Amino acid sequence: MAILDDKGIRTALVGSSKEGDYYIVRAVGTTTNEYDHPDWLGRDAVESHLETYTDSGGIEELIVGEGGKNVVANRNVEKITGNDQPNMIWGGQGTSVIDGGAGNDTINSGIFNDTLIGGEGSDVFHFGEDGNWNAGTILYTDTIKDFNVDLDKIVLNTADFKALKPGFTFEVAKTVKGLDLLKSQVIYCSENGGLYYNPNQGKKGFAGFSKVNGTFVYDDGGMFTTLENKPNLERSHVFISIVDPKKVKDFQPTGLTAPLVQ
Repeated sequence: MAILDDKGIRTALVGSSKEGDYYIVRAVGTTTNEYDHPDWLGRDAVESHLETYTDSGGIEELIVGEGGKNVVANRNVEKITGNDQPNMIWGGQGTSVIDGGAGNDTINSGIFNDTLIGGEGSDVFHFGEDGNWNAGTILYTDTIKDFNVDLDKIVLNTADFKALKPGFTFEVAKTVKGLDLLKSQVIYCSENGGLYYNPNQGKKGFAGFSKVNGTFVYDDGGMFTTLENKPNLERSHVFISIVDPKKVKDFQPTGLTAPLVQ
């Protein structure tokens, strides 16, 4: 594997190794390029030392290096690893594993089904983002490996969880049977560790219609994450971030810094 280091000087790093390339980005504005070479399908990684690094594509792994903080993935990044700082990580489209490492992290997997690891610290697991995550036809399902009830939070973005408003209803169910017939909007099942979105509220099937800017739109429902360690999740662990769907941009982390309300 070739190592390409900008050494703190803004430049264009161009991969050329058939075994894959390891980019070290220290300067704002440095770019990485894998698409111009026939070997771009090799496994490539970026180690970022920036305040915020946005992946430009063609990379399989993102690593937050010393002094680095936030990363925004592009398509098909397989793994993102944080450091011991409070990282803000957005998985984009296709990230398989996100590991926040130590520190108080905010993690959003983006779309598709992913594995999330908060690590040490108080972590925020953020679901939904820009109106594309719940596109009205499918609700993606992530797995949280290590939810800590003493430290961590679940946050649902209203651009995708369209029925949720301050004071949304929540309950804990002991079995998966009949979950869709419950009337609460967010349901945690202690039997399987599943967390469910239920805009239909008591009717058969989870999906329903929610009013958005005066218009009723189809709102998919069902299990959107599994808490693998099956913690004793309560209403106090679940928040919403209120985002105006007119102001969001496709596949951009616009809601990660929105105020949290219950």
